[in-house]
Amino acid sequence: NDNIIDSSSDNEPDDNASLGSLFAYENDTDNLTSKQPAQFQQFNNEFEIAWWLAHQKRILDLATNIRKAKLTRVDEEDNSTSISTNIILNEPVSKLSEIDQEECKALFLRTRNNTTVLYEELITKVSKISKTDRRLGSLVKDIGGWYNSYRHKFHIALINLANEFRSTNERFEPYDELDEFVSDEVWKQLLKMYIQATDQTKLKQDRETYIKLGVFVRQITKAILIAQDKNKNTQNVIRKHDEYTIDLKIPTKLGVVESLPVRELLDC
Repeated sequence: NDNIIDSSSDNEPDDNASLGSLFAYENDTDNLTSKQPAQFQQFNNEFEIAWWLAHQKRILDLATNIRKAKLTRVDEEDNSTSISTNIILNEPVSKLSEIDQEECKALFLRTRNNTTVLYEELITKVSKISKTDRRLGSLVKDIGGWYNSYRHKFHIALINLANEFRSTNERFEPYDELDEFVSDEVWKQLLKMYIQATDQTKLKQDRETYIKLGVFVRQITKAILIAQDKNKNTQNVIRKHDEYTIDLKIPTKLGVVESLPVRELLDC
């Protein structure tokens, strides 16, 4: 990726640059206005500055302390406003992202398809926020990115599994040996990332769900093999086997995924 910055570049600023030259300020009646540090002028955008800053722990800690001090000053001027701002801007956002990621992984066991309505329902139930909350749009984009990543990784894993099956089975039509090839150990490893996001104790107790997940992996692997034989796009296969899993009661710590009316939400 051309946008990745080489941390060993000769243009990287000196780690020992003095804080005095890095952070220059000028008086402006009631407050201090930050100048652009000379060290940052060689960077083209905010990402490059952030990348460099991430490797300067001493400076990053100082910046954090300065920010905390500024927030404390706001507290003194208007305590109630500052408290509400901190609640809105800081604490919930970090928690939402972490929780939604786990629920999103578990949801992937039920469906590989998506709609904005499905994402919104998941977020509002997990995070206890309304659909008018200003953070909702950002979180929907996050989940959309995660889901695309899940589908990509799952597709690659299935292609590898199908290729391995071909290399070890001369007679792969009509795929009679596939059931034995995709053992319980194999399909559990394939779905490991998503299973780990569930309440595994409860999931293991649900024998029917376990059996159906195994059937799903075997059927979708077979579909990949058939698509390869017909020179069709194998990525489309990922979205076409929800029928095996869409109604499964996938348990999670929050109990949200198993309660979602996924069929209805996908039709919206």
